[in-house]
Amino acid sequence: DEGAISFQNVKVWAIVAGVSDYSARLNNIGVRDLNYADDDAKRMYQFLKSPQGGSLPESQITLLRDSEATNQMILREADRLFQQAGPNDLVIVYFSGHGGPNYFVAHDRPLKYSDIKEVVERSPADKRLCIADACYSGTWSNSSAAAATRSVLTEEQLTRLYYDALSNAGNGIALFMSSKPDETSIEAPNLEQGLFTYYLIRGLRGSADDNGNQIITISELFQYV
Repeated sequence: DEGAISFQNVKVWAIVAGVSDYSARLNNIGVRDLNYADDDAKRMYQFLKSPQGGSLPESQITLLRDSEATNQMILREADRLFQQAGPNDLVIVYFSGHGGPNYFVAHDRPLKYSDIKEVVERSPADKRLCIADACYSGTWSNSSAAAATRSVLTEEQLTRLYYDALSNAGNGIALFMSSKPDETSIEAPNLEQGLFTYYLIRGLRGSADDNGNQIITISELFQYV
């Protein structure tokens, strides 16, 4: 079929989690609720389902917010999704919420980077991306990969461009974190979002396309955000 889109046997699988409403137990030991982390996750989920974000079908993406985003559920859903990936595929972990040195804070308890890394590395996928809007998230380190496009093309052209670029991207793991090991992240009341996620999605939608080739690289996104 001459009009069909060829994705070159590449798929994207994503777990998207955000926690604003923490458990009473964590509240009682000083973990305060946030305002926008759950909304950040919803916006990231919506982006990944858009043509610019890869048009992910429901079967390839899971959104977990607040009480759904427990330590066990995040790891279980990530493992379930990522085990379905092929060697040419990309797996994405996105988390918005509290963080500490070498861990995120899920709804009920800390979620260690090492546990996420184990799930990601167990996947057959050769391309891996972890994005975090959380304090101290830079205690994980950094690499490079390709991402998305701007919206001046048709939906079919955007989707084709996304997967063509992804199929030509190098293998490995890319980590895109909102803060350095000694930094905290910011929620911006005027934006009603986490500051990092706001500019992350804005950049992915086209603002970070520095050379105008309609492909956003991690390097371009890093410079923009």
